[in-house]
Amino acid sequence: MRLLSRDTASVGERRSIDARLKKLLQTDDLNLAYFRSLYLAYRNSNGKSENYRIFDSQPAAKDTTFVYPTAIAPGELMARLPHVEYKSLRDPSHGYAKAAKQAVLWVKKMQAGTGSSMTRTSYLARMSGIAESEIRIGAKGTDLFVRLPALRPGGKDKVVSIAEVQTLQLMAEAKRGAYRRIVFHDIVSSETADSVASLWSRPSYADESRTYRQIIDDDPRMQRFQQTDQHHMPTFRDDGAVSFNRTAPGGHALFAVDALRAAYLSPMRPVTNGSPLISVIGNGEDLSSTPSPEIVGWMAKEKVAIAMVTTEKTPIDLKGGQIAMAKAPDGSVYMTIIEQAQAKKAGQLELFENLGISVTRPGQTAFFNTNMALFNYEVLAPQIKELVAKIGEEKFLEIIAPDLIMNWKEQTDKNGDVRRYLQLEGAMGSSLLRLDRYWRERFGKPLVHIVNIGKDNRTEFFSPIKSAFDYVLQFHSDRFKLDTRSMRLVNRRPGTLPMVNLKDPVTNDKYYQDVSSVLSTFQNASLIELDALNITGQVVLHEAVLRGQITIVNRGRRPADLTALARASNRFDLNEGRVVLENVSLEIDEAGRLTRVTSIRPPSATPW
Repeated sequence: MRLLSRDTASVGERRSIDARLKKLLQTDDLNLAYFRSLYLAYRNSNGKSENYRIFDSQPAAKDTTFVYPTAIAPGELMARLPHVEYKSLRDPSHGYAKAAKQAVLWVKKMQAGTGSSMTRTSYLARMSGIAESEIRIGAKGTDLFVRLPALRPGGKDKVVSIAEVQTLQLMAEAKRGAYRRIVFHDIVSSETADSVASLWSRPSYADESRTYRQIIDDDPRMQRFQQTDQHHMPTFRDDGAVSFNRTAPGGHALFAVDALRAAYLSPMRPVTNGSPLISVIGNGEDLSSTPSPEIVGWMAKEKVAIAMVTTEKTPIDLKGGQIAMAKAPDGSVYMTIIEQAQAKKAGQLELFENLGISVTRPGQTAFFNTNMALFNYEVLAPQIKELVAKIGEEKFLEIIAPDLIMNWKEQTDKNGDVRRYLQLEGAMGSSLLRLDRYWRERFGKPLVHIVNIGKDNRTEFFSPIKSAFDYVLQFHSDRFKLDTRSMRLVNRRPGTLPMVNLKDPVTNDKYYQDVSSVLSTFQNASLIELDALNITGQVVLHEAVLRGQITIVNRGRRPADLTALARASNRFDLNEGRVVLENVSLEIDEAGRLTRVTSIRPPSATPW
């Protein structure tokens, strides 16, 4: 597609080309710049990617780039990876929380995705009181709800969305003076824009006489700023032609590109009147994806340009990306993220999963990427502006293009033809680390720092809702509680989370992807002492107390009521009339009878 390259075009011709492309793609400057960067990366790579291999003793090809995840990286490489442990930032002698009071915090929560892995139409129909056929799915943060207590005697509890709780959380931070100002910035897509926009027009939980928009507009400690829209982009047919038969978003690297463009395009940034401007991008459904004043103050005081937040890898994190140092065949050393797909391609999936668990150097952990990133524009803006002035915007966008994720999808077109389409996608972390790699090569020093959260503080900053069970665990169980003053989640067993695997062969696992089904399964169940849960088949665990490690297999096609079966068997302890399942394996036959009860030997330590 020659219009995307603009290789030999003059400035005037480029403006004309961009105008034509925006009209053709029905998009804006940001999404066009991002699509162009993905396309050029794809064209220049010829469909190939760097040959990565986690360092081991096995022979490798000459073009291999060895990666050293932080769990096994030698000291000389760890010394070239700027990182700090969050616990060290909390030392009051550093004065980081005090420094944050002078900073403006610009908050961007990613509400562009609909979270298709969680089915919630029946849940939303029940919550809204309308027919399921009329439900329109929005962002996870706007589609999942929390019950908040009445603020006045005799009042009624109020049900609000997680996105609304996030707004209340930031309002509480502003009112206690944690920052000079908090700036709200929506990140949406065509599917989620309406649900996010409606939040600002709702009567506030704190003051029902005013909307959230009115409260923020009237308070000098808060501000609403621009909105970032993620557009769908064309795909590519298997013959290489651009196609509009299938369109799709290009991943959350778009938001990294947006943040970096704001460094040299001042109208894209809020005015701070001399105060340090620190921006954060976090997951939209995650109540914990907001930094603490200590992190913000550290960036401001220590002049850190970009920070990525990681957490100590645990057994529940076997599939996610890990920070690593890489050694290229030319001898260059840089920071990168090693992903599961790369390890699988290299035949190292088992090693990848065990890194930081059973494979680690003494005193080291695996840094698991959380998708939270922070930008200090007081430092970043003059540096990036000078760089773009020297190399040009086109070259800069090429540098920050993410490592390509080439996602092939099969689709039956309207004419009945079955075709394969290539979606070009990218992750935010890879865009930032590609810039860091360039920075090391050009200026001889890193640009990106890592803030690593130990497992004891993990859920203070990383509590994503990736499944229906995550939602139930956080907001409908005794494992977590919501502090309604700070509007932050509190893990009642800090440093641990249960390992959970829910399968249903009858529905191809759709039963446990449905929010209503999972809410029903664990209604009033106690999960605070649960360490691991493996369920195959549909079950009901109303009022049950789950402790330790539990395995349940239901071979029938209907839900098995474990509470009733356990009571009838007289083989289980009771806790105030509630059945206690503790370190046990259960089997239910096709007729719905409890046929086997086996004790599981508890581990000598918790899973973490």
